[in-house]
Amino acid sequence: AIQAVDRREGRADARLAALALDGFEQGCFFATNKCSCPNSYLYITKALDYFDLSGGKLIPSGKSIETRFLVIAFKSDWLYPSYQLQDIVRQLKTRRVDATYCEVKSTYGHDAFLLEVEEETHLVKHFLKKIYKEGA
Repeated sequence: AIQAVDRREGRADARLAALALDGFEQGCFFATNKCSCPNSYLYITKALDYFDLSGGKLIPSGKSIETRFLVIAFKSDWLYPSYQLQDIVRQLKTRRVDATYCEVKSTYGHDAFLLEVEEETHLVKHFLKKIYKEGA
């Protein structure tokens, strides 16, 4: 399992994690998507690993964004660490885009986004209420 690999080695190895097929994740993915190609999980995972918004790639030069962003990070997430999400928020704010950053303290590692549902729900509801009040 991805979590076991992270704890056993004491380090984050995204390449190894991308190739690990956790039984729980595999079962959920294939059950919900009725996928007939088991390799698609590997391709999607690898694509996510290589997706890079750093260094000003988030907003192309000459483009503007009118959307408000809520960026939620999980303290123990080793695949998408907080510093990377903070960099995205910095890029947005540098371009004068409304961005809110929240960090959830969790011990669930990368699986936190699946397990910290109450905290995520609270943050998203608060964010949406704020936007609604400002738009009214």
